[in-house]
Amino acid sequence: MISAIVLAAGESRRMGRQKVLLPFGDSTVLEEIVTAIEESKIGSGVVVTGHQPERVAQLLAGRSLSAIHNPAYSEGMLSSIRAGLRGLPKQAQGVMLFLGDQPQVDVPLIDHLCETFQSGSGQLCVPTFGGRRGHPLLFDRSYEDEILNGFDEVGLRGLLQRYEARVCPVPWDNEGVLVDLDTPEDYARALEQSRISGEGLVGTGE
Repeated sequence: MISAIVLAAGESRRMGRQKVLLPFGDSTVLEEIVTAIEESKIGSGVVVTGHQPERVAQLLAGRSLSAIHNPAYSEGMLSSIRAGLRGLPKQAQGVMLFLGDQPQVDVPLIDHLCETFQSGSGQLCVPTFGGRRGHPLLFDRSYEDEILNGFDEVGLRGLLQRYEARVCPVPWDNEGVLVDLDTPEDYARALEQSRISGEGLVGTGE
């Protein structure tokens, strides 16, 4: 079983407003991600809230992903990852970590990462485009204790560095795995690319 953690706790200072609540497609940035997870082989998980938790949690009403609030969200992303891990069901053997501002992550990519992980190809599966690593990261639950108790200064980058030999690059044919929405310019580009494609930023993996 693989469960999802979606990080939606940040203050979005560079964007100037809560970016996970921004309109995207027929819904919002966060809802695009949640819908993709629900329609994928994962199907469930948690969304970690921090800034404006009530507004974010409202988007999850009736969804298969539940909200978990991280009161220490201002301490950084690692604190939200830890909060998400503590909220996952014990039977989850794999964890797919999503950034809350990557609405271009789609079902084919999620399923391909799941299949790679379940085939035993790697304990740390990372999508890549042009040789560069992106998101979402899929890792084995056996690393949980190390994540909960270490890497305070470097975050999950430290996990990938410590176990570099176990990292499984998963090539993908869409640069969306590298793109998140930090600024209004990033958001405008993503909206334009979504409009041009007619179906959002998608990859086929073929």
